[in-house]
Amino acid sequence: MKATSFFLLLLVWQTSFSQFNETFQDGNFDTNPTWTGSTGDFSITDNVLQLTATPVTGKSYLTTPSAAIDEASWEFYVEMNFNPSSSNYIEVYLVSNVADLSDEINGYLVRIGLIADNVSLVRQDGIEKTVLIAGVEKRLDLNPVNLWVRATRSRFGEWRLHSKLGNETNWFMEGEATDLTYNESAYFGIKSNYTSTRSDKFYFDDFVVTGEAYVDQVAPAIDTVYSISENIIRLIISEEIEQSSPENFIVNGDKPTGLVQNEDTVEIEMADPLPVLNQLTVLGVADLAGNVMEDANYEFVHYSYQPIPYGAVVFNEIFPDPTPPEDLPETEFIEIINSSNFAIYMTGWSLSDRNAVVELPSIKLLPDSIVLLHKESATIDWTLDNAISLAKWPSLNNSGDDLWLKDSSGNVIDALSYDLAMYGEELKAEGGWSLERLDPYLPCTGVVNWAASIDPRGGTPGLKNSVFTRIIDKEPPLITGAQAISADSIIVQFDEPLGSLPEAVNLEGSMVIGFTYVESGLDQIVIHVNSLEPRSEYRLEIIGIKDCSGNLSEMQITRIVLPEHPAPGDLVINEILFNPRDDLNDYIEVFNQSPKYIALDRLIISNGENEKRINSTTIMAPGEYRVITPELEEILNNYHLAPIDNIITNELPSFVNAAGSAVLRDRAGTRLDSIRYNESWHFSYLNDVEGIALERLSPLRYGTEQANWASSSAQDNYGTPGYENSHKDQPGGQEVLNISPQVIVPNADGRDDFTTVTLNMSENAVATLRIYNLYGMEIRMLANNTAVAGKEYFTWDGTDAHGIAVPLGHYIIVADVVLENGRTASYRAKMVVGTGY
Repeated sequence: MKATSFFLLLLVWQTSFSQFNETFQDGNFDTNPTWTGSTGDFSITDNVLQLTATPVTGKSYLTTPSAAIDEASWEFYVEMNFNPSSSNYIEVYLVSNVADLSDEINGYLVRIGLIADNVSLVRQDGIEKTVLIAGVEKRLDLNPVNLWVRATRSRFGEWRLHSKLGNETNWFMEGEATDLTYNESAYFGIKSNYTSTRSDKFYFDDFVVTGEAYVDQVAPAIDTVYSISENIIRLIISEEIEQSSPENFIVNGDKPTGLVQNEDTVEIEMADPLPVLNQLTVLGVADLAGNVMEDANYEFVHYSYQPIPYGAVVFNEIFPDPTPPEDLPETEFIEIINSSNFAIYMTGWSLSDRNAVVELPSIKLLPDSIVLLHKESATIDWTLDNAISLAKWPSLNNSGDDLWLKDSSGNVIDALSYDLAMYGEELKAEGGWSLERLDPYLPCTGVVNWAASIDPRGGTPGLKNSVFTRIIDKEPPLITGAQAISADSIIVQFDEPLGSLPEAVNLEGSMVIGFTYVESGLDQIVIHVNSLEPRSEYRLEIIGIKDCSGNLSEMQITRIVLPEHPAPGDLVINEILFNPRDDLNDYIEVFNQSPKYIALDRLIISNGENEKRINSTTIMAPGEYRVITPELEEILNNYHLAPIDNIITNELPSFVNAAGSAVLRDRAGTRLDSIRYNESWHFSYLNDVEGIALERLSPLRYGTEQANWASSSAQDNYGTPGYENSHKDQPGGQEVLNISPQVIVPNADGRDDFTTVTLNMSENAVATLRIYNLYGMEIRMLANNTAVAGKEYFTWDGTDAHGIAVPLGHYIIVADVVLENGRTASYRAKMVVGTGY
């Protein structure tokens, strides 16, 4: 319909329905004016409209067309032959957009009664009601109620509400308000809310409605412009417009190829995908009243609707250890950057580490734009426009953690595993410095793409990184680890994300069923195979590995074993340094004395009160050693024979210097081995045991036996972490009393520093062990009425009862034994203490 003809019809409608006067003198309400609605519930009694509904609880209404709203006045009379209540009250709709007053309504009403017994003006938005003028409470606390009401509204939305009771001669001002939410009206109406006993006690009369209908003289405006696909734009307009054509909308200088219009919404289709930044020109668009909007240009950003690829948004800077600070706020942060060439609307994305998942707010990112994510704080102000505070924060580990950025479908967009080694400088690794990405436009380079910040403040949050540089990647991805996680699944770790899956995977001795990425990131793949057998090694070949830069590694080979669960005694605590010198750290060594391949992942080391889990995925072969320490470099610098592959960097519980416990448990908490050590277990002749490790003599003997432990030798710098101990059990004969070795030189050089005394008893007994010199003087008592069952061990380090070194010479060891049947026996053996003092 053309705007001109529509405008003429609008004037006719305004003339007919802008005002009316209804006194019901004609004895009906179906003509002049016509009322519709619950017509069966009303009737005319003595020229008054009366509710005559069925005596049940209900709501009944009548409406008549009315466009009056500008410079308008509504006046009417109501009567209720009862005291109104929350169940019996009247609503008179001055303005309504619909005729059905039982449905959702947009408009204004006068409410008479309800809880406050007052007269009030209310705005209704759908089903929600808001009081604009709350009249005087208890004004209607009457029985019956006879009331005249008058409401007025100016064209500027200025409302006034008056009332007059039956015994009053002057109008009473209930209140004033201004509200311009709705500026058009279609209907006037009444609604009675009643119970069964009040269904015929509502009366209405003398409706006088005057005023003007709203005349649209305002041109339409573009409220919102945004893309809904790669080449379709949606416009939300302030009101319904005339039918338009592609010529009315020009995008980046081009006409649309298609247009769909629906009331106040227009969707325009372009021939080509939209760029990031766009300009829309609107020409000659008019509303249904003929108001033409001025030609205007609108700029908008197109956010891509394509699946977001890995590396489109990446971690650009992290601050896991803010203490002690340099010149940055002392709080953790994570910075992300859009490294793609398209705009991204991050809605429904998440940030997570090993322990927590954080739902991110919706974030809009233009290409190259940076956003700083940080923990919400009332005391820290970043003073950055691109900083977003998060009420929930994934607390970052200082020494190492894994981070993931995922889209709304759970796809990994970036992943990062960091540790202290990435700082490259020991001082900066101690805290207060951030880790920055060198080249955020190269997502495949892994840890080599990170370095400690060189900015004097300690980092560059929200700004270009201080270490930024473009990297040309020419190195193919390499395997950094492979582990069978079950009998039919293998996880392979690479040093950087892959650009595609390998071309082929072969496993010698088994069949490969398939392989795909691990959910947590593109730097790992899971290989599904036929059942693997424990205690067997498999050769794994991976062919055609390519990174995101296209660098190809044609074949890489690694070995796979299926680890078994350790039983108590399979892994033993083989060495412990609990009293390190200077500011060094404790360490603890584990030995695999079983025939199993055992994974250390999630095993637990405890000091009896506190515990730490081992995070390494290392698999120990039979007969292998592993030392666990918080600092890799301490082991390498102080123990030059320590193999780096046998060192696991992991936090440890603190071990007490004088005496304490060390416990090794599996992931379920089952105890695998334990010791209760004491510094007195060291060689007695050592004046200072600081920095000296205790070594286990035999993995087959209990770790709780003092006789099974000895001080590490001086020639090994008092420790053998990660390799064979400097002292170990010397196998003896099967005699009842056996001494090995028979000559000792106790000088802590690692050779024959002590002797092991073995009692081999075929039945239970009680034994006393003494050491005598050649003059028959007792030098030392090793055991006093000690229960012996089977084979028992005792050690002597060449010191007397006071811990003083004995002179070199010959000595006699005497074992006095009382057997279960009461018989006694005595056994003797000779030995020599050589020069060592």
